[in-house]
Amino acid sequence: YEQVSDDNYFKKALMIAETLDEETEAANSVDLTTEKIPQYTITRLYDRDGTFSKKAVVEEIHKGTHILFHDGHSNPTTLMGLTREEVDTFNNTEYFFGYSLGCSAAKFEIDDSIIEHFVFNPNGSFAFIGNSRYGWYSPGSLYGAGDRFARAFFDVLNNTARNLGKALQLSKEDFAGSTSAMRWTYFVLNLLGDPETEIVTELMAPTAYFDTNPSADRLSPAPLKGDVNLVGIAKRGAADGATFKNYTIEYGVGKYPTTWNTLGISLVNDGQSEIVNNVLATWNTRLVNPYYVYTLKLTVYDENGRIGEDRWIVKVYPPTTVQVDPQLTETQVPQNFTVEVGINNVEDLYELNITLSWNTTLVDYVNHTVYSLLNDPVTEDEVNQTEGTYWIWSKSQISAPPFEGSGSLFEMTFQAKAPGTFILNISSSRLLDRFGGSITHDVLNGNVLIEPGVHDVAVTEVSVSKTVACQGLCIDINVTVENQGSYNEDFNVTAYANETLIDIMQVSLTSYSQTLITFTWNTTEVPLGNYTLSANATIVFGEDDTADNTFTDGIVTIIEPSFDIAVVDIGLNKTIVGDEFFTFINVTVENQADLTCTFNLTAYADLNLTTIGDEIIIGVQSVTLTGGNFSVVTFVWTVVGVGHGNYTISAYATPLEAEADLEDNTYIDGYIVVTISGDLDGDFDVDLYDAVYLLTRYGAKKDDPCYDPVCDIDGDGDIDLYDAVKLLTNYGKKDP
Repeated sequence: YEQVSDDNYFKKALMIAETLDEETEAANSVDLTTEKIPQYTITRLYDRDGTFSKKAVVEEIHKGTHILFHDGHSNPTTLMGLTREEVDTFNNTEYFFGYSLGCSAAKFEIDDSIIEHFVFNPNGSFAFIGNSRYGWYSPGSLYGAGDRFARAFFDVLNNTARNLGKALQLSKEDFAGSTSAMRWTYFVLNLLGDPETEIVTELMAPTAYFDTNPSADRLSPAPLKGDVNLVGIAKRGAADGATFKNYTIEYGVGKYPTTWNTLGISLVNDGQSEIVNNVLATWNTRLVNPYYVYTLKLTVYDENGRIGEDRWIVKVYPPTTVQVDPQLTETQVPQNFTVEVGINNVEDLYELNITLSWNTTLVDYVNHTVYSLLNDPVTEDEVNQTEGTYWIWSKSQISAPPFEGSGSLFEMTFQAKAPGTFILNISSSRLLDRFGGSITHDVLNGNVLIEPGVHDVAVTEVSVSKTVACQGLCIDINVTVENQGSYNEDFNVTAYANETLIDIMQVSLTSYSQTLITFTWNTTEVPLGNYTLSANATIVFGEDDTADNTFTDGIVTIIEPSFDIAVVDIGLNKTIVGDEFFTFINVTVENQADLTCTFNLTAYADLNLTTIGDEIIIGVQSVTLTGGNFSVVTFVWTVVGVGHGNYTISAYATPLEAEADLEDNTYIDGYIVVTISGDLDGDFDVDLYDAVYLLTRYGAKKDDPCYDPVCDIDGDGDIDLYDAVKLLTNYGKKDP
């Protein structure tokens, strides 16, 4: 070691840190130790950052390192996950000085402690400091006994004495007279190696060092958000004749990047000046993808091509924001619009003080709602409509936990009263943590664009109930009208048959809404012939678009009075029927002509609609109807002996002589499942689901809200013991 002059070797340091317990990451303390030797190019193998492993340790040792520092658990035979036998296989030719805080790794009185294998083998280390008994740390703290001794040692080594033995002794003397773990550590910390060996600390290579600002409770890569000041050292080496040229900072995705980027990084003085324990650059992390892990690389160059390098693994999070949502609101006079003010991606929020302002010449305040964002808060707020401001203050009670995450603070509704643009401005915002410290955050205001108001009504559709009708019948004319403007409107709609007025109806519509209105056209005195139907909406005040105020569509033919019957509806008493019982089918028929007529009405059940002639005739009834009237005809279908299956129900009215419109004589709608009595869900078995469902309806009677006719198995109008017994009788049966 004393004969080596390779500066590239001398500048390398390997820092290794394991997880000590669920609340203590050794990496947080080791980051503080690195501050004592910033001139070295440091490689970090940390459990915290996911870079530590036995394999990684071996690879870095074989690459060559000058200093190795370890904070983690060990025993006399294992260190950094390595056994004595594995240490014996080392073939590195660049020897290192090692220092470990682990327990008993230097217990030299036994046969061959593991640190002895590091030192006495042909390869490995030339010297090593370790504990001959327990090493001590403080859970959840950066200042355990071992941590303090280690920092004192490297501080002395870098500033006072370069001889290993002297540096160790001087660093211990600072803690002479200590008690407990500090006294213990004083005696068990030993150097295995030549105490006169001098460590090279003054390097020609430039110094590159990131201050990683560790915190005792950080168990993962450093969280960064928003604008981040990157602090550290970028300067010439400490050896005589060392020079400085410039420095750069780059980042790459992941822990082992292969490509690098500088987007969003602003170097102090473009990296042309030496920096010592100060801001190197500002990184705008908003320009990269949040929730990703990145590696930052600081590279310092000298005039002769030497470089110093440091890397820092970080994780980027979205910045804390106080913001108006939506960011852009587009509306019209005199519309109302609502915005929400929320706080996003915040940690440890305990108190807030926010003011929102708006342009009172363009909008009026309508109302607002405050949400309880903080935990157990005391809240005050005030609206000043004259000034156009809203102020809110909220603070959690002392015993309440702080708020973490994102949420809505309040929403506010305005009415646009004049066209223009303005900013919904968060004119002041203050976020405080539980200790009264200010929480850094971004403010995102809202932009509002108000267009002039529009008056515009339209008729968009006209349809009729029949296109051919006997003289004397009434025809429904359905007209769809819309308010396509931003104002509420009252207007008239007129329906016409050719040029003849049918009726006028008054309509009131709110902005951007529509409605369907129905005109009834009595054709009693309407001459026979073809009629074109149309509807017109009156022009409202200020309306420019009048082309769509009239809609013409469809021709209705009025013919001589004749016969015209129609089946218009089928109603089913129940959709699932047990194979021992019956159900009711209600068929609605209409006489759509003016003459009284008598006709036959037949109800069918069909298992397969594609096969003609296999229909089951449920029943046939004779029906007499006067002109323009309707009747509901009830059929009783007893399904005893009917095969199980899904039956489509239809009804057919036998055509009358001279009946022209036959399309509506047939009506197909709905199906009935014929199954095992007690099968209430129509899956052709009686099981627990059926029993549980009947139990939920048990005791209900017809017209009760919870009465389901499917559960009334025997059809007697109530769900009682007889129905339950029938289900239990067939329980477990399946349709084969």
